[in-house]
Amino acid sequence: MGDMGRNDPFENIEYGSDYNRFISDINAARKNFILDKAVIKSPYTEIGFDDIDGSMSRGKYEMDRNGFKYRFFLNPSESEYMYVFLNGMGSEKDYYSRWSWNANGFTLAIMDPMVLMYPMPIGWYFGTKEVDLRKELAEFIMKIAGSYGFSADKIVLYGSSGGGTAAFYISTYIPGCTSVSINPQFDLREMPPFAARLEETAGSLDSPEVAYRNDFSTALSNSRSRHLFIVNALSKKDLLHLKDAMSGTGIPLRYGLSGKDNIKVWIFQGESLLSKAGEWSYHSSYEFPQTFPFIRDVVEDWDDPRSQHTALLLNEMWFAQSHLSHEVIALRSLSDYDGDRRSKYRLAIMYEKGDHVEKDLEKAFVLLKEASDEGSREALRYLVKMFGRRYRSFSERIEEYLSSKKI
Repeated sequence: MGDMGRNDPFENIEYGSDYNRFISDINAARKNFILDKAVIKSPYTEIGFDDIDGSMSRGKYEMDRNGFKYRFFLNPSESEYMYVFLNGMGSEKDYYSRWSWNANGFTLAIMDPMVLMYPMPIGWYFGTKEVDLRKELAEFIMKIAGSYGFSADKIVLYGSSGGGTAAFYISTYIPGCTSVSINPQFDLREMPPFAARLEETAGSLDSPEVAYRNDFSTALSNSRSRHLFIVNALSKKDLLHLKDAMSGTGIPLRYGLSGKDNIKVWIFQGESLLSKAGEWSYHSSYEFPQTFPFIRDVVEDWDDPRSQHTALLLNEMWFAQSHLSHEVIALRSLSDYDGDRRSKYRLAIMYEKGDHVEKDLEKAFVLLKEASDEGSREALRYLVKMFGRRYRSFSERIEEYLSSKKI
């Protein structure tokens, strides 16, 4: 494997005669492992596509191009690779996923113009019926890359969930680059409520004008880029979709890292964490800033056979960290319980699963109803689609509840 210390703040910290200085240097490096939050709080600078050049400084920019509003964060740096981070779900108008992780490397983080412009929490950087936004974004990324001297093979597109889907499709327009997709959606039709919102803007996903933007197998077979798919084994739905997506590749789905030619698959095990909607979710159990350098090494040392061993070792660290995070969040949910709809929703699922409390389906049912009454769409959806299907003895009471709410 290559050196995890590429642009690593921990390298060259040496213990000489001053013990306190040694410890102080380690702690200082840890603070520099990710960028300081103050960096992202700068105001936006308006820029035109033709104004993009290698003189742009670190900061946030916004741009209008071909009917779409772009917002992006740029952190120029003298490094071998350029990392492009893409957002998954989230309706915030000033949010950049993983923007701080590649602290000492070249970073471009791009918000989803679909979320900026249309009433949808996830847009997969899809575009409209007339405009393939992913192709447009590929041109924008290449404009940035060319301005700073990066060739296509030094570009890495990176995202999770909807951002992972977008990373894959955009990469197919940049031959030679690499995409990293964590728990991506391989077929948008598998997310009916969100796909329906997208279709209001882009038209039917089955229409000839846009169907190719949701045709994973064809895009993969025609791609001249490299692709790393990372999926949580505990997220059964994601794992099943991965199995279908990889069915024609001949790649076995092993725990750890496997692959063939320009495709690699990494299966890890991560405990459920809170999604941006406040739901306990295995799908939302992504990587951490501390695991990112290992993923970066797999990408940058694509043909190194030691990557498989590294992935297996990292998987155990990954699980331990996700389990600890789950424990902290669960205990905090109990200690900070204030009776609001989000707290009730979290506690309901904890009672359902017997997670840090004694399992009690009745309490779970009552809390889900209360959270739903107070306006939690997540709680209502969970009550109907998950709780009701798992526990048939509650079916009649759920039907009565829905009737009383005229749903």
